[in-house]
Amino acid sequence: MKSVIISADDFGLTESINKGIIQAYKEGAVSSASLMVNMPGFEDAVSLIKDNHGLDIGLHVNIYRGKPVLQEGRIRSLIDENGFFLQDIFKIAKGIYQKSINFSELESECDAQIRRALDRGINITHLDSEKHLHLIGPLYKVIVRLMKKYGIHKIRNINEGLYLAKFIFNQKIDPGLSLCKTIILQFLSMRRKKFNLKNSIKTTDYSFGLYETGDMVLDKYEKVLKSLQDGVTEIFCHPGYCDTPCGKPSSVSGRFYPKMNRRAELDALLSPRLKEMMDRLGIGLITYKTL
Repeated sequence: MKSVIISADDFGLTESINKGIIQAYKEGAVSSASLMVNMPGFEDAVSLIKDNHGLDIGLHVNIYRGKPVLQEGRIRSLIDENGFFLQDIFKIAKGIYQKSINFSELESECDAQIRRALDRGINITHLDSEKHLHLIGPLYKVIVRLMKKYGIHKIRNINEGLYLAKFIFNQKIDPGLSLCKTIILQFLSMRRKKFNLKNSIKTTDYSFGLYETGDMVLDKYEKVLKSLQDGVTEIFCHPGYCDTPCGKPSSVSGRFYPKMNRRAELDALLSPRLKEMMDRLGIGLITYKTL
């Protein structure tokens, strides 16, 4: 049997992005959303979740963008001189592996982000992370320890290998950089398999969306759905509306420039062709809750 979880990342980033994600859930093909608890649109997202009970919610653990949940004095090794997360994947990875990032501070911040969602009555079905940083070995162990603490048993993995052949010649993105990033994160995911089994952690069989990050438009869905493998594939995407504040840094979120084709990704999810294709191919739309 072939099933997909279509996950919208960055729920809580801004209200305009939230609006698009909810529309994609109510009128389109989104079945899951990943919540950021430290971003400007969090409170708006909480309100929307309460009005849309069927939307599957994962926690988008974020130690990359914006400011932490905890006070600066408690997480000095995670932030820069302005109180923002380091916003540099290589600096964060290096800090974790070389232990210049304090693991106690790291765990405390991740714990605080989970508790912030739970305290608002949100049922977290799974965990993933901004920039997929949860797949870094030492951080992964921290994340799984917190999952067991809070009774969460599902996590995102990266496994795009069987789908890549249909996409690697896409000229709209840099295939070298995108492919390298995908291979590295897929390798890290594969190394977590035994650890997941030992700790009763579930994940999907396959994934897609990393190689085409920011460009999951309709023809991309058509390609991946036609080549879908038996089992469960998570397709993650970044739909939303980009009002003026969406493209500007702020005192809360720091520097971020969401790609303006979030609207194109939203349009793809709202297209009747997408669900029609899933029905025609016998592909079920599920959630992490039912995984």
